Amino acid sequence: MSLNHTSCAYNSGPNRRTDSGVTSAKNSRNLSTPLRAMSLSTSTPRTVLSAVKNSDAAVSFDTPLQPARQAITSIPAIKCFMAAPYPAPATGEIHFPTPTQVNLFVHAPDPAFISTNQQHFMRDGSVLILTAGFGEGHNAAARNLAAALRLERPGIKVAVHDIFAESLPLINRIARFGYHFAINRAPTLWALTYSLLDRIPATSTGVKLLAPASRQLRHLVKRHAPDVVVSVFPGCGPLVDHIAPPATRRFAFATIITDSLTINAIWLRCSSDWFLTPNEPTARVLEERGIPHEKIRVTGFPVPPVFSTPPPNRAVPPADGRWRVLYMVNGSPATAVDTTRALLGIDSISLTVTCGKNERLRAELEALARELDRPIELHGWTPEMPQLIRSHHILIGKAGGATVQEALAAHTPMIITQIVPGQEEGNARLLIENSAGDLATSPQAIADTVVALTEKSGDLYKSRLAATTRLGHPNGAKVTAHFITSLL
Repeated sequence: MSLNHTSCAYNSGPNRRTDSGVTSAKNSRNLSTPLRAMSLSTSTPRTVLSAVKNSDAAVSFDTPLQPARQAITSIPAIKCFMAAPYPAPATGEIHFPTPTQVNLFVHAPDPAFISTNQQHFMRDGSVLILTAGFGEGHNAAARNLAAALRLERPGIKVAVHDIFAESLPLINRIARFGYHFAINRAPTLWALTYSLLDRIPATSTGVKLLAPASRQLRHLVKRHAPDVVVSVFPGCGPLVDHIAPPATRRFAFATIITDSLTINAIWLRCSSDWFLTPNEPTARVLEERGIPHEKIRVTGFPVPPVFSTPPPNRAVPPADGRWRVLYMVNGSPATAVDTTRALLGIDSISLTVTCGKNERLRAELEALARELDRPIELHGWTPEMPQLIRSHHILIGKAGGATVQEALAAHTPMIITQIVPGQEEGNARLLIENSAGDLATSPQAIADTVVALTEKSGDLYKSRLAATTRLGHPNGAKVTAHFITSLL
């Protein structure tokens, strides 16, 4: 019989919806329900199931054909029949000819089969996020993306794992200690290490040294059966390739770049299907490094979802004449005390200081406030950092990936006090080259920069504020989650 189709409008990537003209097809079977058409350039079992669980469907697969073969043949109780230009095989076998497009009739499973396999047919997808504890930016991205995915699709299954901590706990602790020692006490040593990682290509020997991590990753893939694997740490990409080479991979693979501009080559030494970047300048860097344009998406850094809500009112200049300044302490306590003393010498600011879990520093700052008879709003470790960043006019802190992106998302100009060689250099460049921040590394320089930003009714501050507004992605987590769910 002849079946006329109007248009098909599905593609697995966002902003890639198209109309296609599957005008007619013939099949010897008597189908009781209309066919629906889809164009799938990349496919997962869930994608096909979504189309056929209630009716038959005509499915059109663009090249390459391997994802189509994997998607279709992995679905139990699905029968696929070749459509035009070939007659439907009587056996119901799937044939993949050489043309650039394959048209298949996918027959819906028996309703009784679906009802007894609800978990398989009706699940909302599974996402495995891989992170590591080398810098808070990676864990923050993983945590925020997981929260956004659950908001985007409440029934989704999301698992976040640090495969290095889980499989090599002792070595991981030693490596993390060495990393934090190097970036804080021996930055030249870390700069050399970063450069070596950028220049020395990944080898099979290196992957073999991480065999326990590979085994853990293989176990997690088997356990969670993810539709999408997301890496927010550069060291995970080669392991994904090792346990699931592209030719046999049964999940989509996305890499979220957590740094800006200075992108270490280790991020790119994997066959990721997608590279998601925090901003357009970083996307251009990836293209210059050889990543195909069609594999790159500018989604923004996955900042906490709260950044996408309307920010608190911050009048410029403030009605009471006091600019709210947030100082996130990094580095030595002595420098923090000297910087706080210099800031308290500015009459036109209201100062907030966060000192993490350093109770000794907190006590010293309380004593300093009493000595100078100036109030300080002090915080130890707090989960309210997003709200603090959003409610202050200026943020003072180091150029960490998450910190810089949260400042931009909050439209809060930043004064950078410390730059870790390598990955943080690009974060600092992003702010300074776009006039969205300033660099000041001594206590007096920091205080002088605050004065320069806030004097003359905040004229310089207003220009910095406009720049952060252009660069910021307050919906980064939501946009990233929407893209990931589009791959399910």
